[in-house]
Amino acid sequence: MSTFQLSQKDMKQAENAATKAADIARGHGSSVPLGAVGAAIPGAKSVGFLSELGTSWDEEIKAWADSTEAFGNDIAATSADTQTTDGAAGGLFDDLFGLIGGN
Repeated sequence: MSTFQLSQKDMKQAENAATKAADIARGHGSSVPLGAVGAAIPGAKSVGFLSELGTSWDEEIKAWADSTEAFGNDIAATSADTQTTDGAAGGLFDDLFGLIGGN
């Protein structure tokens, strides 16, 4: 028989770390700074690519932040599920011990 143990404190810390990382990443794209750089280099043929690069970077940052936030939400859901299951199992054992005269 194997044992599965879960630390609610550790799960909450992991959830908070994932959510915080997602929040920090949001709004830190590069389309605005790269657009400003492009405007400072008039006539260069590659300038248009700077805006495309910035937009692509913004989209990747958003996708990463969304995925990381979803991971934090999954951790929270798993933690809640284990607490519910643990509570239900504990209640069953209480009932069982009550039937057999144990405390």
